[in-house]
Amino acid sequence: MKRIKLSDTQRAIFFSTLKNKIGLPWKQIANSIDISGRALTDWRSGKLTVSERQFSILSEKYNIVVPGEIRILSKYWYIPIAAKKGGLEYVKKYGPPGDLESRRKGGINSIKSHRRLKTNFITAKKIFIPKKSSTLAEFFGILLGDGGIKRNQVIISLNSQKEKKYAEFICQLIKQLFKISPSLYHSRVQNVISVAVSSVNLVEFLISHGLKIGNKVKNEIDIPPWILKKISWKRAVLRGLFDTDGSVYIDTHTINSKVYRNICLAFTNYSIPLLRTTNTLLRELGYIPTTSTRFRVNLQRENQVYKFLQEIGSHNYNNIVKYQSFFN
Repeated sequence: MKRIKLSDTQRAIFFSTLKNKIGLPWKQIANSIDISGRALTDWRSGKLTVSERQFSILSEKYNIVVPGEIRILSKYWYIPIAAKKGGLEYVKKYGPPGDLESRRKGGINSIKSHRRLKTNFITAKKIFIPKKSSTLAEFFGILLGDGGIKRNQVIISLNSQKEKKYAEFICQLIKQLFKISPSLYHSRVQNVISVAVSSVNLVEFLISHGLKIGNKVKNEIDIPPWILKKISWKRAVLRGLFDTDGSVYIDTHTINSKVYRNICLAFTNYSIPLLRTTNTLLRELGYIPTTSTRFRVNLQRENQVYKFLQEIGSHNYNNIVKYQSFFN
């Protein structure tokens, strides 16, 4: 598992922001992310490096932005140090390792063993390469919202209490597009359900079509240009974005002692390029978006929300229920 090496300043900002946003004692925070209190204490003090997986989940779930470049240690970062010491001791004791000819013979013997035992070398998981389509554009919107891409894995993290059906929809979407079966993981403590696919080929496909590995805010992710070429693709990517990083809410206000209730849509994200493009797409499609904060795009008129529901729609059951309860 890769580890995150934070500077003193980065570590202080990350953990103070985390505590302020969760609002729990450190012991309860440790339980909520499924680690021991001692481990969390060592993370905070810098005695131990931080798990990349937990760091990514917490950063994206609680929208924590750490200044400066994050140093990521490789999976076996500690091995070169130990290996160098061990190697020097080996050479002292036994002399230098094998030459080119001995390694060639070893490779031949390895192939013979595989044939005899009917085993094989580990190969990358094959995927179906889909054509550009509305379905693919929607999947890209989902990844830009709640997804995360690592070197050999794609993870989409959702609310397990409200979005279980949506997680199942995403699994079917991945099967339809790439002919592979993702895995579903439930957190024992947190209300998180994750859709995960471990596939180097899938990651390479996504990168070749405009997505990026790593922190989405730091990388200033945006909607890939190919999606902007068709109206149906624009609508599909917006559906994916609003189904993940969007929210449906009721705005209640009083005018002349009369109470009014309006349904509204909001899209929140911390990548400025993505917010700008989302705003532009909505305008191109005939909507009138507003920006209440730097990181939020809204549709605040009832007719605009109804138009969105009819033209773009939603596959997130949690949002569909809210739409139906208001308009019906």
